[in-house]
Amino acid sequence: MDIFTLALLVSVASCGYMTGLVVFVQLVHYPSFLFVDKSKGTAFHNFHTQFTGYAVGLPMVAELIAAFAMIIFAPDTLYLALSILSAVLLLIVWLETGLRVIPVHNKLQQNALKDDELINKLIKSNRIRTYSWSARFLLLLLIIKLLLY
Repeated sequence: MDIFTLALLVSVASCGYMTGLVVFVQLVHYPSFLFVDKSKGTAFHNFHTQFTGYAVGLPMVAELIAAFAMIIFAPDTLYLALSILSAVLLLIVWLETGLRVIPVHNKLQQNALKDDELINKLIKSNRIRTYSWSARFLLLLLIIKLLLY
């Protein structure tokens, strides 16, 4: 198996996992913040933050490394273009995470999940990650289809 194909498989596995997870977070987990007993908001958010890191750390790093490998080892210009597009979608996820989602989480931690408007801002900002990961996953499946046919 060549490096591009291996990187593609790692990308599909990690992106598929993250897409499923982010859809769950978007539809269930973040909206549930609105129903947390406000007296337990700090403890709940601490738990969320600590264990989310375990759930997403390795897949996100694997996805990032594999995305770069796909660009470096793309077999031709079509796969290079698709790999770059895929990496741009991943870059959007990382930027959105670092510039919008994490800062909102930090504010939520400070106010113990007592600001419903801030929770709704988190839900809205997570949509961009949800759409980007979903689009990236579909793009990776397209690349597999092109390789097979």
